[in-house]
Formats: sequence, C-alpha cells, structure tokens
Amino acid sequence: MPRLTTKLFFALLYLGILLFVSGRIMHQMGKFTGYVVLKPGQAEKWALRESTKEGIMATALRNMPLDIVGLNHTSTASQFFDRQKQYDAVQLPFSLSLEFPQNPVQVKEKHRLHISRGEEKSVRTVQPGLHLESLGASIDVLTVNPWSGLVREERGKPGLVMTVGDRQNESSHKLFFEEGFCLRPRDGFSIQWHWVADEEEARLAVEHFDSGKKRWGIREAGRIHWFESLTPGDGLIASDGKEYTLIDLQESDNSAVIGIAVEIKDKNRSQRSVITASEQDSDQEIFFEPGMEENHLLCLSWREGSALCAFFDHGSLMRTEILEEEKSLELTLSDETDILCTLSQVIEKSIPVPTEESPLKELVLQVDEEKIALRSGESRPLKDLRLTYSYSKTIPPARHRLQAVFQDEEKARSFILGGTRKVRIESWKLSLNSDPSDGTLLPVVIRVERMLGTPSQLAGLSICFLGIIGLTIFRFADWRQDRKDDHPYTENKLD
Repeated sequence: MPRLTTKLFFALLYLGILLFVSGRIMHQMGKFTGYVVLKPGQAEKWALRESTKEGIMATALRNMPLDIVGLNHTSTASQFFDRQKQYDAVQLPFSLSLEFPQNPVQVKEKHRLHISRGEEKSVRTVQPGLHLESLGASIDVLTVNPWSGLVREERGKPGLVMTVGDRQNESSHKLFFEEGFCLRPRDGFSIQWHWVADEEEARLAVEHFDSGKKRWGIREAGRIHWFESLTPGDGLIASDGKEYTLIDLQESDNSAVIGIAVEIKDKNRSQRSVITASEQDSDQEIFFEPGMEENHLLCLSWREGSALCAFFDHGSLMRTEILEEEKSLELTLSDETDILCTLSQVIEKSIPVPTEESPLKELVLQVDEEKIALRSGESRPLKDLRLTYSYSKTIPPARHRLQAVFQDEEKARSFILGGTRKVRIESWKLSLNSDPSDGTLLPVVIRVERMLGTPSQLAGLSICFLGIIGLTIFRFADWRQDRKDDHPYTENKLD
C-alpha cells in the first residue's frame, strides 16, 4: 500500500488548489444569466442581460442597444428591457417558443367600494348592475372597465389625455398626446398639443398659429426631432447609427403635399420609406404632418391639470378657453357635427398607460344625481362623502408549455414551466422569472442560466480528475514495504 508522505500531501494540496482556482476562473469567464421574453406563438433564440464585465467568454454580443441585437420580437422584449440601456446577448443552442395556453387562466376579481361620511364607514363588495343604499346615499354601479391614462413618473415626459365624443353617434375616443403630437379623431378635425413655459407663450402661439404649416419628424432616443420645412436633403444620424434623409415629396393632382419619401441607411443596407399623414403612436419612427384639418383644436399647457384650447375653423380663430381637468368643451364642426372634448389629465412628468397594457380598473358609479369614475386605489370626495375603490384579483399559478427546437433535431423538446419549477436543457437551466399571466397575452419572462457543462462533459472531467490524482499518488507516494519484512538477512526468532 502507498504511504502518505510529505511530498504526496503537498502535491495533492497543490493539485486541489490549482484545479479549484482554474475551475473558478473558467466558471466566471463563462458565466451568463439572462432573460428571454415571449408572448404565446412567438419564438426566440437570443437571451439578454444588462451589460456587465462578468462572463467575458459567455456572450457573442456585448454593449449592444436592444434594437441592434437581432431579436425576432423586439417590441415584446421592450416591455421588459429598457430601450435606453445597453445589453449583452448570447445565442442559445436552441430556439425557445411559447405555445398558446390550452385552458385560459381563470382570474377571480373582487371590487370593493369604501364609503365614509364623517366618522361613519362602510365597505361593500360591488359589481356592475348593483344598486345599494349606504350612509344616506343612493349608489348605482354602472360599469367596471380597464383603466387607461397617465401615471406620474419622475423620469417621464409631459402628457395630456383628452376624450373626444361624437354626440350624434354617441361614440368617444380617448386620445394620448405627447409634446407636439397632432391627432385626427375624425375626418376634417385635428387636435394638437404643446407643453410651453407659461401662459404668455401659450397665447402668443395661438396668435401666430399657422394652420397650413407642414413638417416632418424622426423619433430618436425617446423624443421627436421635428423639421419645420420640407427640404429634400434634410435629416439626421440617430444614436443607433441609422441615417435618415428626406429625398422626395409626394404630391396630389392639385400639387398639395400628401406624403414624403425618406431614405433610411443602416450599416450597409438602405431602404426607401414613404410616409403619409401620421397618426402618432409609441412605435412610430417617422412622422409627417401635411398641415391641419379645416377644423383644428390647438391645446397648450404650462401647468398640470389644465390647457388653453383654441378652436380654428378654416384657419380662423373661433374661440379660446382655459379648460380644467374633467371639464368639457362643446364644438360644432363645419359639417354641423357636435363634438364634446373632455380634458382628462395633464401631467408634466408621466408615462402613458393605454387600455391594452393597463393592469388597473375603473369603477363608474352614479351617486344620487352625479356620475363619478374611480381608478383602482383612488380616493375622491363627493359632497360630504368620500369614496375609495379597491380592486384585487386572485390568479392561480400558471403553467406555460414551451418548446426547445435544435437545428440538428427534427422533433422539438416540449416541457412545462410553472411556479418554482426548473428545467435543464443541455448546459442551460430555465425557470420563470415572473408570472404575469392573468389570462391575457402579457409577455412571459424566462430566466436562462448557463450551467457547468452537460452531464457527459462532467463525467469526462471526473474521469480525467481521478486519473490525475492516480498519477500524482503513483509519482509521490512511498511504495516501499516494511524493511523488517523485506531484508534477506532478517532472522525469525521463535519463542
């Protein structure tokens, strides 16, 4: 048997330290934990994380903007990743896809109305169509709808929300405005909004307003660069490297400009895009305003909660009025249509929450003779009452079925993620980062983590490690037997 000598002890200690340190270094260099964002029916092969100095061997792309990575569904990813930040990206050895749910998740909702008058308080569970008498008030619950509007955010931008209703058709549209936006809720009628420094600047803008002014713009780094003239050759180079150049004007039979042609250069690619009158939205890149409609409402704000509204008919100023939140402006258009414009919100630093993305609810009540709408979590006074609306929902743990498709395999690997369950595919461990599923098609965020090799690789490393230990023992161990047993002249003494 080999004997443990000092040389063997230090050799094994040195070997252990060497293997531990080298393994640790290789692990840190190859370490990667990122995220894949999917909606049902979508597939993705890139995992992203915020740029870091860790795992210098782990990523194929480093310090890249979200739009440059080459994701299959950038708009979906932008609901989890910030477009203004830089990311490291690694291409997975498989394409990950999210299947449509077979059985939609059943969400249990609870709506509560808190009513108080002085020291008296009452809490009632409500639903649409319910009539209740509480603390001397007659309350009818009219509807519960998804809430949309502006949410105050320190890093946000000025925003305005206005509801435009057509009295003849009894229809209405909620419009979201950012600085400079011009929207057309119906033919022959346009609305434009600006955030200005003070009331003096607002009234000067009304006085010098030109309804026939044409302009075009480019969204870049979260804001719109406007060009106040249609001069071919104008343009800019955006922070992501794209170059935009106005190259042509599209004219109608009477020589009116109805569109523009813009050349977009991105690295070695070039494309020509034709843009007509723009309805601004959050995903649009290029805008064109061919001038205002024959009926135009110019709105200007310099403080929260109000706007100076000026109504123009064929370029002539018809009326001006400072409109406060929840107040309405009645207008009669050239075609005798009656329009009701209600100012909902004006917030200097805000982000818009459209209906399709809103997790909030709105409870509409008829209290005695007055109608009131409450956002979930909102508390408002009404005469001598105070009404507070609270909304909660119970969501059972969701189970998402995914597929991993390898390029060299015909059959996809199907598996289920839910709760704290983790699945390992090759050297990647997958789990749910968050579970927003409430029966809608909100994106699912999947956490992917690179592991220390596949089982076969680990088995090979283990065999190699055992072989190295064996060679070390063979080299440094003392293999000599006891001298007393081995010496030829040793005499055996018998008692």
